[in-house]
Amino acid sequence: MITRIGLVLSSLLLLSGCDNSPATITGYVEGEYLYFSPSTTGILAERAHRRGDEIKEGVTLFSLDLVALKARLRADEALVSREKATRDAAYKEWARVKKLVETGAVSRSEYDIHFRDIEGAEANLKVAEETLVDDRQRIKEAAPKAPTDGKIEDIYFQVGETVQQGTPVVSFLPQGNLKLRFYVPQRMIALLKEQKKIFYSCDGCKGTKTAMVRYIASEAEYTPPVIYSVGSRDKLVFRVEAYPDADTSDLQPGLPVDIRITMP
Repeated sequence: MITRIGLVLSSLLLLSGCDNSPATITGYVEGEYLYFSPSTTGILAERAHRRGDEIKEGVTLFSLDLVALKARLRADEALVSREKATRDAAYKEWARVKKLVETGAVSRSEYDIHFRDIEGAEANLKVAEETLVDDRQRIKEAAPKAPTDGKIEDIYFQVGETVQQGTPVVSFLPQGNLKLRFYVPQRMIALLKEQKKIFYSCDGCKGTKTAMVRYIASEAEYTPPVIYSVGSRDKLVFRVEAYPDADTSDLQPGLPVDIRITMP
């Protein structure tokens, strides 16, 4: 694993003699992962994939035991049907009483009672419908699908284990969700701005490629004590992130990259 201390040290050493030429900095590739977790506690019933598997969009990543959730969903649907019938009956009765009020056969207070019945029926139906929506979402999250093509990066549970609500079961790296991270000393930060194009290369990469700076930290960080010195002007570094412009098939998280920053 590439350590941040090593990367920052390497970066500063590479920069030591580059005051009037394009600066070369050592950085690394970082993945932007998605973590999938259920919104309810349950037993992991299915997990058809392994670490490193390439997954197509729409493929189920894992599934909890859905028996109890589906039974609850059927109960929700039945309750919504009953509440709708109650609401419709309340409206029908209210319409009947409204006509009687207009003829003076029924008092206004009785009309108001029926109107409150409608309000209560509407409120009960709304609660039932919201519960149904929530439980449908729980089922989706208990058996999530890949939102795009990508790769299973890690798996945290085995089939048969109990997964707690909100606990990630798998980490997923969508295709192309890679960025370059590197650290720039404060004396060079003026050379960078968001949307600036940089160049990078790496072992095994096909030639030099370009990336776009998308993030520059607003606050500096101290470099590790191992490279402190009384006369050093590079005690502070700024974290920078850039996103490759083209194909990233030859990049992997953790891969060191050489980044070249051109002068303005």
